[in-house]
Amino acid sequence: MLNNLSGIAQVQDALETTNKLLAEVLAELKRTNDERLSHLIEVTERHTPAGS
Repeated sequence: MLNNLSGIAQVQDALETTNKLLAEVLAELKRTNDERLSHLIEVTERHTPAGS
């Protein structure tokens, strides 16, 4: 039914593109957060006295 509406193909294409780009942004954010978290853990472990 929706495919019968005028212009719906362009809207669907735009939404698919948006979803693809959002997935790429999310993947980049996850990668960046993982790197920063790993760095913080490393720094914390280096500066935490043994047995604390």
